Amino acid sequence: MKIRQNSKRFFLLLACLLLCIQGIFIGGCHKTDNNISNKTELIAESKKSIQELLKKANNKTTADNITTYCSIEDFNKYNIKKDAYSRITTSVTILDVEKNIGIPLLRKTDDVYYSVHCIKNNKGDRLYGFIMYRESGTAIDGWLTDKLHTERDFLTVAVGSSISVINKIDPYSCFLENIHENSATSYHTLANGKEYIVEYERQNTESDYKIVHTHTKQDTTNFSNLLLAIDKAII
Repeated sequence: MKIRQNSKRFFLLLACLLLCIQGIFIGGCHKTDNNISNKTELIAESKKSIQELLKKANNKTTADNITTYCSIEDFNKYNIKKDAYSRITTSVTILDVEKNIGIPLLRKTDDVYYSVHCIKNNKGDRLYGFIMYRESGTAIDGWLTDKLHTERDFLTVAVGSSISVINKIDPYSCFLENIHENSATSYHTLANGKEYIVEYERQNTESDYKIVHTHTKQDTTNFSNLLLAIDKAII
């Protein structure tokens, strides 16, 4: 009799436990569904905003009509070559760029877009920055420059030279450091659709970077060749 009572009690407790678990599971499912629904709505809204922004592309207005400026520091957040963008876990979109530094002028060329930005250096000279986007609005390349460089500009560069040699030629290039390894790489967009890449090393955080290797390769975004003639004329 005692065994039967214990058995009944056990099965009653088990049934209650199962009901509680089922309630939690169902409640959890409803909460997850709401999250998925909200996320889907946000993604759809974001895509709509991106497409509305891309429709504003203008290939006729010249960049010298831009009267708004952003700082070098703010633009450098997007002055990143494609190879580096591909390692960023969270996608940067044209909406992020518009929110943080504005989109004064947007171009459409082939199957990509790029925005044009005006920046002033410490001397007050006018520089131009460009950010390229896929048709989805995702940023894939950045470029800040004071001129359209060629390989001839880098003929004086030699292994063992200080980074100051590069800074005199193209001080606004994409520069990425690996602080833990005391190494760095700079990427320089060239006029012929290629990029000049310089690798550096230093003894410690107090010493200057020295050039250890240089090479030229095809620019995977072909940025300089995609640039419209009216924009090439200003750099």
